[in-house]
Amino acid sequence: MGTAETLRTVAVHVFLGLSLVSCSDPTGITSLEEFTWEPVNPPETVVEGIDVTTALGDVFILGQLNTPTPCYQLTADLSRSDARLTLYIQASETNTSSCADGIGGFRYTAVIRNVEQGKTYQLEVTHDVGGQKQTYSESVQP
Repeated sequence: MGTAETLRTVAVHVFLGLSLVSCSDPTGITSLEEFTWEPVNPPETVVEGIDVTTALGDVFILGQLNTPTPCYQLTADLSRSDARLTLYIQASETNTSSCADGIGGFRYTAVIRNVEQGKTYQLEVTHDVGGQKQTYSESVQP
């Protein structure tokens, strides 16, 4: 995915997030309210890493990762400790007997809602693919 396409995708997610702000949890609890993923074809175009943007107390993350085969699924878990937001992305093998040869590539979007505006947070996103972990870190200020 090129830089322009990545920025366009993040901008679309920001727009969608802004249009859903009225649906945010009024209790002020930080939560991972959206997580979606999809395979990337061809997987060789995946640039592993994350792109992050913020708006009105929400953090939008667009991530990409490779897997040993296309037969994987992604799950996400969010934890918060004071000014640290930790997003853990687990790529798990699916039990499919007809898995294609070659690498797999995946793109995901995650939205962390109700993050206190004006405060600086350390965002850590860990990709775990079969025990091989890669962590990306960014300072964000919603």
